[in-house]
Order: sequence, then structure tokens, then C-alpha cells
Amino acid sequence: MGFDWDYPYSCADWAQTFGLTYPLLDGSNMALINDFSVTYIPFHVIIDHTMTIRYAAFGWNEQAITDTIAMLLRNIAVLGTPAHGVAAAPNLPNRVALHPAYPNPFNPTVTIAYTLTEPSPVRLDVFDLGGRQVASLGNAGRRSAGRHEVVWDARDRDSGVYILRLQAGAVVRSQKIVLLK
Repeated sequence: MGFDWDYPYSCADWAQTFGLTYPLLDGSNMALINDFSVTYIPFHVIIDHTMTIRYAAFGWNEQAITDTIAMLLRNIAVLGTPAHGVAAAPNLPNRVALHPAYPNPFNPTVTIAYTLTEPSPVRLDVFDLGGRQVASLGNAGRRSAGRHEVVWDARDRDSGVYILRLQAGAVVRSQKIVLLK
């Protein structure tokens, strides 16, 4: 998606230069841009093969984007079976990941996704910048290997920066999220 892509190059020229065959959206299609709540450029959206939005964020976070794509590729079912008629094992993630929360900034809800490599006890907590725990999400104990999503409704919280903290067994991951009201 692009806005005002006439300087220093146009959206059409860019697509031709890179040989893109998929449609590019410009500012003339505001309905679709509004569907994704695009307010900043660049804005990235990754949609999986089931048309589910798996990543949506403004700015450039190469690690988050490549981690999300790698996770999605690992989770695609293997077509066919290996030699000797043995069924293919499911593709499991190779590390615990706390994926970029989306949307971020958010108001009033945010989706938090994480991936586990094996069944693990999980704690997912939200802290304010003063270090006070303000929410405990998805702390129902042990979770299976794979991807999990939790939605936090922060309508009773003040605008500000919050820290997500995922603890899965001995692994701890964290990230910042911003509530804008």
C-alpha cells in the first residue's frame, strides 16, 4: 500500500521495476486502507493462506516481519509424504516467540500472539512503566506447542506505554505496546 507514490518514484514504476504481479494499493482505495487502520507509512500486513491477518504494524521491524513469515512457513502443512510411506511430522517452531502485538498503538484492544516449541507452563502479564502489574493474561497453566493468541481489552486503563512479559518455562520474552485513547 502506498500514499503519494509519485515522488521520488511511482507505485506503478516500482512494481514494474521489481516485476510484481500482485495488486498494489494507493491512496485511491481508502475503504481497504481504513479496514487495516493504516495511519502510518510504512505499514505492513501479513495475511496467511486462510486470509487471517497474522501481522499488522507500522514502521519497519525486519526481525518481527521475518520471524512472522518464518513461523507461517513452518506451519504450512507438508504436501505429500516422505519415502517409505511414513507420514510427515508436523512442523513445530524452533524457538519460543512473542510476536509483535497488533495493532500497536491500540485502542482499546490489542491481540498478543506467542509461539511455543513444546508444551509449557505460560504466564503472560502486562506491566506499566512503573513496574506495576496491571493485567494477567492467559495464565491458565500449561499450553500446547504452537501458536496462541490472547486479546487484551484495556478500556479501563490510561493511555501510555505498557510492557508485555511472556514467561514460558525458563524462557522470558517482552515487548512494548502503546495504548492511545
